[in-house]
Order: sequence, then structure tokens, then C-alpha cells
Amino acid sequence: MDPIPLWLRRLWDAWDLRALVLLSFTLQIILSIFGDRRKYISSMWINVLVWSAYLMADWVATVALGKLSDVQGSLEKSNSLWAIWAPLLLLHLGGPNSITAYSLEDNQLWLRHLLGLLVQISAAIYVILMSWKNSWFSFMSLPALVAGVIKYGERTWVLKAVSDDKYLHWRPFGSLRDKYSTEGHDYVRVLVVAYERLHLFMGYLVDGGLGLGPVDVYGGPGLGPVDNVDGGIGLGPVDVDGGPGLGPVDDVDGGIGIGPVDDDWGNMEDNILRDALEVKTGLMYDLLYTKAAVIYSKGGFIMRCISFGCTVIVLVGLTIQILHLKTKEEDDGHVKENWHEMDIAITVVLTVGAVALEIYAAIEIFSSNWIMLWLIKQGRGEWVIWLSQRFPWLFNREKKYWSQMMGQFDLLGYCLKHTEPDVQISPSRKLIRSVLGHNYEVKWDKSLHKTVYFVHPPVYNAILEYFHKPWIGSSISDSLIRELDGIWAIVGDPNMPGSFLFIVKWVHLATEICYHLELEWDAGHHFGSDPMTLWMENREASKALSDYMMYLLVMHPSLLPNVGSLFPLERDLSNPRRLAGDARDVNEACHYLLRHEEEYIIRMIAEHLKGKEKQKRWEIIKLIWLRMLQAAAHGPNGFTQKDGHFQKLRQGGELLTLIWFINPSQPPIQSPSDLPPPMRPSDDLPPPMRQPGDRRPPMPPPFQPPGNRRPARPPPGNLPPPMRQPDNRRPPRPPPGDWRPPMQSFSQDSQWMLENN
Repeated sequence: MDPIPLWLRRLWDAWDLRALVLLSFTLQIILSIFGDRRKYISSMWINVLVWSAYLMADWVATVALGKLSDVQGSLEKSNSLWAIWAPLLLLHLGGPNSITAYSLEDNQLWLRHLLGLLVQISAAIYVILMSWKNSWFSFMSLPALVAGVIKYGERTWVLKAVSDDKYLHWRPFGSLRDKYSTEGHDYVRVLVVAYERLHLFMGYLVDGGLGLGPVDVYGGPGLGPVDNVDGGIGLGPVDVDGGPGLGPVDDVDGGIGIGPVDDDWGNMEDNILRDALEVKTGLMYDLLYTKAAVIYSKGGFIMRCISFGCTVIVLVGLTIQILHLKTKEEDDGHVKENWHEMDIAITVVLTVGAVALEIYAAIEIFSSNWIMLWLIKQGRGEWVIWLSQRFPWLFNREKKYWSQMMGQFDLLGYCLKHTEPDVQISPSRKLIRSVLGHNYEVKWDKSLHKTVYFVHPPVYNAILEYFHKPWIGSSISDSLIRELDGIWAIVGDPNMPGSFLFIVKWVHLATEICYHLELEWDAGHHFGSDPMTLWMENREASKALSDYMMYLLVMHPSLLPNVGSLFPLERDLSNPRRLAGDARDVNEACHYLLRHEEEYIIRMIAEHLKGKEKQKRWEIIKLIWLRMLQAAAHGPNGFTQKDGHFQKLRQGGELLTLIWFINPSQPPIQSPSDLPPPMRPSDDLPPPMRQPGDRRPPMPPPFQPPGNRRPARPPPGNLPPPMRQPDNRRPPRPPPGDWRPPMQSFSQDSQWMLENN
């Protein structure tokens, strides 16, 4: 028995080509509308939609073109109307402006697309020649072929350009430094600052984080020749020569190489800086994942006009022909060719749709920031202001360039949720555990436990205040500096290899303790409950940043430097009772952590913060997390996370990526003492006790005469075992109030760090 009925086979034979052509056109509509919306929508549905449409679009168009060549090769089935479909399918293979590459790696496949371009053009020409009948439809296939070749070649050109590192030096409008005015309109200032800093940022990427061309920087490890910097976070004089569209950039003082733009950088309003960073993110997305590299060049603009003109000619010609002739008899052969009404309708849909998609793309182009930058370059900044005010729905300054969301992961809440007995585990979890194993169950649970948090003004303002201006030591009290030094003395240096994971975990859990137990700690003290007070803003910002850093560590560790092995974190996630014990709520879990002997570092941090005034406490915690964000974005290995940040641009963006864009050329900071605020000895803390797992480098020994030098102390790994009492038991611990870690006692985390580094 035939598994496929005869009627179904006949239906497929009659409609397979038509269905493929219509499906290809539908996929182009999806990519045109949603292709660039993924830069500010982080939901899974749009990623799945764009991913599936992107993969299917080339396959469907290629299969349809192959089917056309097969059908047109048969004299019995040859149809001159179908010949127009072949070049229109080339338009589909060229893709829309909004997406040329789904991921960064797709740009490296330009050779494959070049080969596909040659093969598919040959197939389209074959279809046209085999169906040529000296009819009007045959002649209309020629301008359609020109438009298709241009569109497909345009895509290959873009992929080739983006795959080359030299492309990162390209900027279509040259320098706009002389167009910047501190008294100009905010929209113009935002565009100019974003454009100029994007160019410098791309040069930083090309040169491996060392800036553009020969760079003279005073201070900063690993930056080569050093000369002439007047403080701040700039690169001093920058001399650049070469690269498409670049002129020499000289005599920049205290900025990062864009003259008047940087002169006002430190005094720029936070809203201008925020908007400039977001516009810069959108411009970078356009350069990596769209046809911006071609569209905004002179040659690309000319080719686009030719392509659009040819498409319009095809539409007009077909409209005239279809309106006057439905059945045409050829005089030079007396062949009467009848076209199916459905074929005529599909041809009209394809041509009208092609023109409509081109018009939609033109609207997107002329309402983009790139056209505004071109107007500014031409000295038409007042046009930009007029257009943004006259047509706010089209030239919307408030448009989104990233999702403005930050992920959240509460480690203590995760542990509490998973300490329930097995009888309460859902059937889906039991199925995943039995079929895929425990590791997949943990991955599934992590994805379910994460949440998203809109970046509220307190968080945004804290980040901008910290990263906007150079840190001035006098802007913060000496007592607060000492408190911060005390925390760094406890947790160590986040830039040391393998230490970042542990510091994030320790400070995250200490933040949870402070957040949930502060009512107990501050009982009898009235600090006010107004949510707009400063300490409440710092409290909520600290909590959000804490959960965000843990989210990055759990869900996206590839974006973080110096993470090392994730085994200690996976151990805690797989054994939630290790951190939460048998606690029934978060307060009990916090008390359990304070009693937990193996996590004494968390206790030390919490005890250090417990006695502080509430406002000061949350100011300290906020600054700690901002410092950790700085280490994550601008640490010594921050350049190695380049591809991860670029991939995030197509997934709705990431807050860490936005921070990474602020000033990537800032010299990497090697130790906490190099960081603002400067490290100072704390007056109210005992000297830090060096543990065997301490990652900080030992102090150099005092100078001794050559003949009177003491032997060097053995490294921590060669220390003798801890002393034992005669009965081979450890001495009793001191009371909780006087608790100090024993000299040779260290947590499992510290021991793991010692053994694996």
C-alpha cells in the first residue's frame, strides 16, 4: 500500500513550486520586520523566529530556483511567466537590509556565499534562456535579473567586509569632530559623540585593546610607549594615519582622541552620555549584522538606486501587460500560451512585494541615525533638529537600541527552592533527571530560576556616576575609603586568575545577609522609610547589581574574565543544602550562613558591614559591586570577551556590554591598590590574616646584606600541616563575638583555589 495517497502526490506536483516561492517571500517579510528588532528584544520567541527564518530563507529560495531550472528545462512545462520568478528569487537570496548575518560567525562564510552567488546566477540565467519566447514577460526578466544580481552581490560584499578586521577602521562620513558644539541640540550632540567614540572603540578592537595606531599613554600596564597624559581616563595624544576614511587625529588633551567631543565629556549630562552609549550600541549592531557597510557608502547607494529602479520597471511593465493581455499568441511560432490565474497572481504578489520591501527598507534607511550623521557631516545639523521635531514618530530619539533589561539570579533563593524533599519535585523535573541526568536538571532549573529586571534610574545613575567621570579621591570620605579597603583586604584581588568567581559568590551572599537581616541589625534605629531616600536607592541598586553579577556568573560566565573553573559554583548548585542547610526561609538561611564554618569569609564581610550606619553600609556595597562591574568589563582579560559581547548585541544587549562600550581603552587594573579609591590601611580593622589560599602576592622581604640573608619562606602550598592537640582534636572555637579564622584553617573554596591554581 502506498503510504502517500495519489491525490496528495498530484497536489504536490501542481503546487510545490508555487508553495516554495510564496514561502520564500513570507520569510523575507519576517526577516525584514523582525531582523533588527532582536537588538532591543531579548525574549526567546523573537530569537527562535529570526533564527528559523534566517536558516530557511536561503534553503527555500535555493530549492525553488533548482525546481524552476528543472521545470523550465522541460519543453512541455516551460512557462515564460515563471522565468520572472528566478531573478526575483535572487532578490530573496540577497536578503533584507535588517539582517545579513544571524551570528558573528556567519560573516566568515562569505566565500560560501560567493560560490552560491555564482551558482544561483547561472541557474537564473539558465531559466531565463530556456523560457525565452520573445514575449513581454521574457524581456521583463532582464531588469529583474539585474536587481537580483545587485541584491545578492550586495550581501556577499557586506559579509566579506565585516569578516576583515580592517573594516573596523571604516567610518563612512569621516570625522565629525568639528561638527560638535556644546551649545547645540542634544540630539546632535548625542549622535556626534556616539559616532566618534564608536570609531575609536573599533580601532581599540583592531589593535588588541591598545588604541588606534601609535598611541602614547602615560601609565597603564601593557600599553607600550608612555607619554603625556593629563589625568582622567583618556589616552592623551593619539596619532592615527590610515584606515578608510581616517585623517590624522592629533593634539587631543585629556580625552580619548576626538577633540572637542572629549573636552566636554567630563561635564556632559548623564542623560546625554546614556543616550550616546545606547546609540553607539545600535551603530555597532548595524555594522556587524546589517548592510550598513554597503548602504551608506557611495558605491552602495548607487547600486541600491539601480536595484530599486529595476524592480519598479518590472512592476510597471508587468502591470501594463497583465491589465491588457491575459492570453497572448506568439506570432513567430503560432504558439498560444495560457497562464494560470494563480501564476499571474503570484507574479503580481512577488513584484509588488519586492517593491514594498524596498520602500520599507528605504524608510528604515532614511530614518536611521546614519542618515542623520550624514546630514550633520554636510553641515545640515538644523535639518536633523527640524526632522526630529517635525516627525517624532519617524525620527524618534527615544527609540530603543537594547532591551534595557538585566538578568537576576538569587543564589540563596535557588538553594532554598531546591531543598524541598523529593516528594514535592514536579514530574517534569523527575523526567529530566531520569532521562537526561542530574546535570541537565541543574541547567534546566537555572534557566527557570533566572528573572529579568528593568534597569531602573537608581541603577543607571549609579553606573553613570561611577564610570562617567574620572574618580576623584576627594569626592569620597576617607572613612568610606578605609571601609572599602577593609573589604578588599578580606576578599582579595578580583583580577587574579580564578578569583573572580569566589569574590562574586562571597560578596553576593554577604549582600543577601545585609539585605534580609538589616531589620534585626538596625532595630531601634530610625533611618526613615521613604523609598526615595538615598540609602533606599543604594539598597535597591546594590541588590539588583548583586543578583545581576550572579546571573552573569551562572548563565553567561564566558562574558566574565578570570572566572576559571566553574566546579565550585556547580557544587553549590548541585548541593543546595551546603549554603542553605535546612532553612525554611531566607532569614534562617542567612543565619545559617553566619554560623557556617566553611564560609567564614562571608561571615567576615557581613560582620564588617553589620556595625555600619545603614546609609554608609549600602554605599559601601554599591561601590563594591560597581568595582566588580569594572573588573568584569575592563579587567586585564576584558578584550578576550569581545566576541561574547558582540554576540549579545543580537540578543537584546547586555548591561555589561554597555559598560564595556564606555571606555574599553582604559588601562587594565592589576590589583585593588591600582583602583579608585586608593587602598589605605583600615584603622578599625585588624590586619588581614594570610590564609594558605590567599591569592594576593606576598610582600617582598626586607633588604638584607648579601652575607646575612635569611632563607626564603616556603610558598603556601608547602606549609606544614596544621598543629593538632595531644588528643588529635582541634581546640575549641572562641565565642561568636570574638571569632577569628584560625591561622591554618581555610574554607573549601580557598582550598580548591590553592590546589587548582
